[in-house]
Amino acid sequence: MNKFVCLFSISLILPTAALAQESTPATAPPPAAAVLAEMNGYKLTDHDFEVLLQMLPSVNKQTMTPEQRQQIIKNWMQVVVFSKEAQAKGLDQDPVVAEQMEIFKKRLLFERYQKELLRQVKVSEEETQKYFEERKDQFQTPGQVRVSRIVVVTKEKADEVRRSAAQGAPFEQLAREHSTDEGSKQQGGDIGWLKPGYKEPELLRAIEALEPNQISEPFSTPAGWQIVKVTEKRPAVQKQYADVRKLISQQLLMTKQREILEATARELSAKYEVKILEAAK
Repeated sequence: MNKFVCLFSISLILPTAALAQESTPATAPPPAAAVLAEMNGYKLTDHDFEVLLQMLPSVNKQTMTPEQRQQIIKNWMQVVVFSKEAQAKGLDQDPVVAEQMEIFKKRLLFERYQKELLRQVKVSEEETQKYFEERKDQFQTPGQVRVSRIVVVTKEKADEVRRSAAQGAPFEQLAREHSTDEGSKQQGGDIGWLKPGYKEPELLRAIEALEPNQISEPFSTPAGWQIVKVTEKRPAVQKQYADVRKLISQQLLMTKQREILEATARELSAKYEVKILEAAK
């Protein structure tokens, strides 16, 4: 863990917490709370540490190592001693500090109320199942087509190569002899497996109706005139509900959460008569 980044992030997230720790009486911790660190007039208990972790969303408590735990404690104690010295120098009397503490308080209450709202949001199994049944086509492994191509400069040359292919000349040999596509000619024109959305729409349209071993008529593209051959096809595969259930549930939950936050914001803005005024010019 980067020590500077950790200290810096804690200082940004909790700039007023250490000041408030001494100026505002806190709820007494449980009698059995263990002391993790201390200084004159301040003790960091394991209860306080748990509260601190809740305010550091980037820290994963489950994967935190003993070294990371000690580093967080050390960083926090640095925040505390800095705040103590700031108080000693009277910086807590700065009007700007009071203004920022009030803003921080509003932000903290906002986050707490938001959590209370979102805790009520649930997604039922019926909703998840219905979403899947109505949108099965969205949960498929796309079909793929393996394609070989020949690229030439003129339509006349493309027609000539197409006639040779129709007369039985191997497509791979024609690609090596005539194609200007250096990336594929040495592979007999093979450009691999293509998925829906491939970057060349003209090519996708050309192969749409082709079956394996069929060769297209020449068609114009920005890269030149092309003739393509479908060598193999893989059909789309429908995913099973059990495989995508968790993903759907998460998507629905996020949508519901966004909707309830937006609706609550509109409701409370009306309740408290919020007006956004044009800034003075």
